[in-house]
Amino acid sequence: MSSTNTSKRYYFADADVVQNLSMEFDQKLVMSLLKVADKPFPPGSLNRITKISLLEELQCLLVFMIFPGSLVFVPLLFGSFFLLLNFWTATAVSATLVVLLSGIPIVSQWPPYLIAHAWLPRLLCRYFSAKGVFSTMLDPTQKYVVVAPPHGVFPFGNVIAKFAIPRMFGFCIHGLGASVLFRLPVVRHVVTGLGMIPADRDSAKLALSRGESVGISSGGIAEIFETHQDDQVVVLRDRTGFVRLAMQTGALLVPAYIFGNTELLDCITDSSGYLQRLSRKLRVSVTLFWGRFFLPVPYRKPVVAVMADPIPVPHLQNPSADLIAEYHGKFLSSLQELFDTHKASYGWAHKKLIIK
Repeated sequence: MSSTNTSKRYYFADADVVQNLSMEFDQKLVMSLLKVADKPFPPGSLNRITKISLLEELQCLLVFMIFPGSLVFVPLLFGSFFLLLNFWTATAVSATLVVLLSGIPIVSQWPPYLIAHAWLPRLLCRYFSAKGVFSTMLDPTQKYVVVAPPHGVFPFGNVIAKFAIPRMFGFCIHGLGASVLFRLPVVRHVVTGLGMIPADRDSAKLALSRGESVGISSGGIAEIFETHQDDQVVVLRDRTGFVRLAMQTGALLVPAYIFGNTELLDCITDSSGYLQRLSRKLRVSVTLFWGRFFLPVPYRKPVVAVMADPIPVPHLQNPSADLIAEYHGKFLSSLQELFDTHKASYGWAHKKLIIK
């Protein structure tokens, strides 16, 4: 389908629409608030920035200094102990701090209504001028594997989508996160509270076996180091595990794309690829990142999540390599079409999507 195909209807929601939804999922109310078009939205119409007050700016600044700032400040704090103190004193202080932080109770997941309706998610939706475009209302009785690249330095857009999905579609979704996030003090409390689970096959299959849905930012570490490309780069060509996961669990496969994820933070990359190889070996990104004021505060760029129609896949415990390749190809084609359809609406008519 070309971007001029008028056979589809496109539904649009922004932060104001989400804010006006009721605490309990009400599909009729959702449909009454959505904007509807029979063709892609006009060029540049999706990249407008929502105005927020100075107080809201300061509140967001504080939030971002805690997370993702803790990804920077916690390692720096422990490192400073060993620079300023002798080895044994630094070890003792670090161990004591780890024990104290480990004693903070971890909530397995904050209540869904808190994630979807609280002040902070609504504030962050406005900070990122969050918007969503889709052509199908997802069925809350189904389970889905939603694959939404690109990762960027940090997938803020995927987190925002997690806030919005309960209000828009009536179900919660578990984001998959790097396993190291669940071992870092402070960070693990945040990601666990958000309902994220480790990005391994067993955790994802367990969630899907309970009838729940999962969201994957598939490129991970590899895409962090593709952030500064002129065109948009996603690393998916040889990644088929999510297709196998959907087949084995009977979930529907949903292609999605997050416009703006790669624009929110800058990071250090090296042309030799050493940092990327080291990051893959350690299974955690080894780089410095920054945003506004050279702090771990993301730039105010619009974040727009676009979603294609779900792809039904055969429910098989041991799908053949050929069958996986067939549906992986369907997914990539749908993702490419999704990007090409909406890129002009985001103001990126000149950009291409490169699938590595």
